[in-house]
Amino acid sequence: MSTPTKSNVSTSSSSNSKYEKYDNRYLPEDFVAGSTDVVCARGKSYWDHPGNKLYRSLIAAATERYAATTNKLEKTMIVSEIVQAIHRRKGMFVKKEKKGGPWVEVDEVFAREKIGQSLRDGLHDKYRSATKAKKQRKEKVNEKFNGDIDRVIHGNATVSRRIEELTEEVKSNGALASDYSIVTLFSRANSDILETIKQDSSMLHQFQDASVAAKVQPSST
Repeated sequence: MSTPTKSNVSTSSSSNSKYEKYDNRYLPEDFVAGSTDVVCARGKSYWDHPGNKLYRSLIAAATERYAATTNKLEKTMIVSEIVQAIHRRKGMFVKKEKKGGPWVEVDEVFAREKIGQSLRDGLHDKYRSATKAKKQRKEKVNEKFNGDIDRVIHGNATVSRRIEELTEEVKSNGALASDYSIVTLFSRANSDILETIKQDSSMLHQFQDASVAAKVQPSST
């Protein structure tokens, strides 16, 4: 890593309005980002840079603590710890002032804003991952529940036969039948099936077991 000295570092010009509120410092023309430097850049161009990997690990380690506190002072201290962790390793927060332009070391205000945003992004990603995982667990449980119910229903010969009869009736008459007659057909079949289920206590117990399993499983995975 090429470390700037007082002789070759100057305060960046304020003519570029994008950087007026920051006290960025120009780095030597031959500057190359070192392994502990954090390169502030959009996209994935420096994703695999060692300093950026270090930075992401520090963010990941601090995200839960950052999320757990509502105290602004403590959040500020967490940001400070990350800044100090980079500096202890002789690293800097650097960026190119513009595409193809000179390298600058960004001031602490810029670095802290970047860290704060990264921590908030980390919380969003974590929430999104948790939501996705929860959705996947729910889908898996629903799939198992539907499979269990299907097995219970088709395990009863009377119910299974009535469903097959209904299917055949719909196939035979569906194209010509009115909406009313189709609804009547389904209502009559449903009544027959429900009456059979009521009379078969073993089916009721199996339905209850499937429902209990569906409620218990999400919290145990």
